[in-house]
Amino acid sequence: MLRPHWLLGLGAIVAACSNAPVVNVPPDDVVTERDAAVASDTPVAVTPDVVVTPDVVVTPDVVVTPDVVATPDVVVTPDVVVPCGSAETRCGARCTNLTTDVLNCGACGSACAPGQECRAGACQIVCPSGQTLCNGLCATLANDNRNCGACGNACAPGRLCTGGMCVLECSAGLTPCGDRCVNLQNDPSHCGRCGELCGNGQSCVAGACRGMVCPSPLSVCGMSCVDTRYDPDHCGACGRACPPYPNMTRTCGNGACVPGVCVTGFADCNGMNVDGCEVSTRSDPNNCGACGRACTTLPNAAAACADGACVIGTCGPGFASCDGNASNGCEVDLRADRMNCGACGNVCPGTCRDGVCAESLHNSLPFTGTLTPTMGCQFNNTHQYRYENLGNMPWRDCVREASRRGAMLAPSAYTTPTTGWGGHRRGGVAMTGRWPTYQEAAITSSEACVVARDHRATTRDAALSDTVSYDGQTWRFQDYGPRFFDECQLLAANAGAMLITPHTLGRTTGDNYWVPSQHTYNTYSWIPASGSGFGHNDVGCNARSSMQRCMVGYVDN
Repeated sequence: MLRPHWLLGLGAIVAACSNAPVVNVPPDDVVTERDAAVASDTPVAVTPDVVVTPDVVVTPDVVVTPDVVATPDVVVTPDVVVPCGSAETRCGARCTNLTTDVLNCGACGSACAPGQECRAGACQIVCPSGQTLCNGLCATLANDNRNCGACGNACAPGRLCTGGMCVLECSAGLTPCGDRCVNLQNDPSHCGRCGELCGNGQSCVAGACRGMVCPSPLSVCGMSCVDTRYDPDHCGACGRACPPYPNMTRTCGNGACVPGVCVTGFADCNGMNVDGCEVSTRSDPNNCGACGRACTTLPNAAAACADGACVIGTCGPGFASCDGNASNGCEVDLRADRMNCGACGNVCPGTCRDGVCAESLHNSLPFTGTLTPTMGCQFNNTHQYRYENLGNMPWRDCVREASRRGAMLAPSAYTTPTTGWGGHRRGGVAMTGRWPTYQEAAITSSEACVVARDHRATTRDAALSDTVSYDGQTWRFQDYGPRFFDECQLLAANAGAMLITPHTLGRTTGDNYWVPSQHTYNTYSWIPASGSGFGHNDVGCNARSSMQRCMVGYVDN
C-alpha cells in the first residue's frame, strides 16, 4: 500500500521532536509481503508489520501537543538567570538590602511599623530633629530629667536637667550656684553671678557689691549685721563664740556668755556649767522626772526610771508584778501564790508548790493529841487544849506540819516540852522561849514543834478571807479585828489555823495581836506593834481577857 509523501514527512517531524524510535517507511515502489499477497490473490502468512502500526504513525496527541513543542517558561527563566549583588538578598522576584529595607528588615517579609525605619537590620523609631532615641523612646537630652546629656543619666531628686546638666531646682528668684540656690541680687558670696564674692564690709545690693552699713545697735560681722549683745556666735564682739555645754543651749546675755537652757529630758542637777545638763531625767532613777526625785526601793523589785516616771525595773527571782502597779513592786510570789502559780493568772485548784500546782496540805492529816489538864481559874476553861509534840525542826517545817493537822503552834507550861516555836515571826527569827521572858530564834534553827487545838472546836475547815504569798509559802489568813482571847483561839481552831501576826506575813502594823499564852492559867499574851517582845494582862480568876486584834492563818504549801 502506497502512503502519501506528506505523511512520511510528518512522521519524520514527529521523530525529530520526540524521543520515539524512527520508523523506516519503504518507498511506494517497494513491494511488501502484504502487497504481493493482495496482487497475486495468493494466501500468504503475513506477520503484523510494526512499521505501519497506526498508533505509532498517527498519534495526534504526540504530534500536535503545544505544551511540549513550545513552552516559553521552560525555555527562558529570567529570575533564575539574574543573580543579586553581594550585599543583597533575593526576596520573591527582586533583590533587596535587608539592613535598610523597611519591607524586609532583617529578614524577607519582616516589615517595619509606620514611623519606623530599618537600621542595621532592625526596625527603629525615627526621632524628630533634636531628639535622641533612648531605651525605645525619643528624648531631648538637653532637658530630660531621666536622660540628661546622655541616655540613662537621671537627675537626682531636687535637681533639674538644664542644658544637658543636672542642676539644683531652685524656686523663682533663685539661681543654682554649686550646691546652693542663691539670690544673685543680695548674696555677698554670689553677687550678680555665681562665685562673685563681695569684700569685707561690703554687702550685695541689686546684684552689685557695696559698702555694708548696719543700723544701730547692730554691728558688721563678716557679711552680716549682728547684735553682739545676744548673738552666741558673736558675744560681745565679732567672732567671740560662747562655748557649747552638753545638753544645754548656748546663750549670750548683754555681751557675756551665760548658762543656757537644758534641752528637753535633761537637767543641771549639780549647778556646774562645765558639764552642762548632765542628768537625764527620763532615765535616771535618782533624778526621775526632776532633780532629786529618786525612785524608792520597791518590794521584791529593782526600781527604774522610764520617760521620767518610776517603774519596775526587774523583779526578784520567783516574783512578778501581776497587777501592773509599780508602787507595790513585784507583789506576787509565783512559787507559792495559788492564784498566780508559776505565772500571773495561773490559778491552782489546790495549792501552789514551787511554782507548780499541787494538792493542798491543809488538814491532810488527822489530829488527836493529848488533852492538857484543867487549870480551874481561866475564863471558860480557855487554856485547855489537845497538843502533840512533833519533835525538833526549822520553823517553816513546823508551820507546815501544823497546817497538815489543822492545828496551831502552842507550847506552854502544861505541854511537853514547855518551849518551842510560836506562830509569830519577825523576818528571819520567830518567837520561842519560856514564860515570862520573850525569846526568839533563827527560823532555820531546830526547835521543838508543839501543835495544839482548842478542845471546844467543832470543825477545822472554816473559810478564811485572804491569801498572800510570803517567803515561798502561801498563807490563807484573816484579820478578825479586836476580839477577846477565848474568841480568837476558837476562831483559829475552827479554821484549822494558828494565831499569827502581820509580821508573820512580812507586814507591819500599829496594833497588838494575840498569841497563845506560854503561862496559860489566867494570863493572856500579845505581840506589840513593834513585833519585838510581848505584853500580857493578868486578870482575876475566871475573868475574861482584854480585847486585842486577832489574826489567824495557815500555810497551804
